[in-house]
Amino acid sequence: MAWSSPLDSDVEASEGLAGLVEFGLEEMEASFSDDAGAVVRVRVVGYPRDAGQVVACTGQTLWRGGDALAAWCWRSRVRGRCLELGAGLGLCSLVAEECGASVVATDGDELALERLRKNTRDKRVEVRQLRWGEDGHIADILREFGTFDLLLGGDVLYDERAVEPLVSTVAALLAPGGTFVFSFTHRGVDLEKMTTAARDAGFCFEVATPLPDCVLLFRRRRRTSS
Repeated sequence: MAWSSPLDSDVEASEGLAGLVEFGLEEMEASFSDDAGAVVRVRVVGYPRDAGQVVACTGQTLWRGGDALAAWCWRSRVRGRCLELGAGLGLCSLVAEECGASVVATDGDELALERLRKNTRDKRVEVRQLRWGEDGHIADILREFGTFDLLLGGDVLYDERAVEPLVSTVAALLAPGGTFVFSFTHRGVDLEKMTTAARDAGFCFEVATPLPDCVLLFRRRRRTSS
C-alpha cells in the first residue's frame, strides 16, 4: 500500500471497509515494453484507479508511480533477491517475477495483504506483512529470507512521518552492494525530505528517469580509507 507503518491507515476506516472488500473490484491489465519492443503483461484485481483517493483503499488500487517503477523493472530485467515495500496489488512484484527475480512482496495493511495474496497466488511470489520501522517485522523478514539485492518502492510516500521508518527499513534489509529503487510522485512529501534522510543514513542516489515524477536508485556510499 502507499506506506506501511502504524501511521499508514485509519484503522476504523479499514475495519469498516472489510465487509465491502469485494464491492467495486475489477480486473486491470498493465503492459510494459522495453527498448527492443518486448512486452510484459500482468493482471491484477483491485479498485479502479479513481478509487485511490479513498484512504482505506490506497493499497488496493494502482498508482502512476507504481507504473513507472514496473516499467523500469521490465526495461532493466531485474534479477536476484527482491523485496517490494508497500506492494499493494503487487504490480511491481509481478513484473519482477516475470523478469526472473526471486520476489517477496510486502505490505503493512491486512486488507491489502489479502488482495496481494490473491493477485500473486499463481506466481512464484512470497507475501509477508511488513510495517516499516517495526523491529519485529524486520527481524522476521531477515530471519526467513536474509537481506536483499533489490528493494522496490513504488509511489509509497504520502506522509512525511513515513520517511524515517522507510529509510530505516531499507537500511536494515538491503544487502551490501544492493539497490533500493524508489519511484517518487509528489503527494505531500518533498523529494528533498527523502533524499536528505537517505544521505543521513549513508546512502547516495542517482535519478534514473526524468523529474518531477521520477525513479531514483539508492545505494550505500562506499567507505573510503582514511
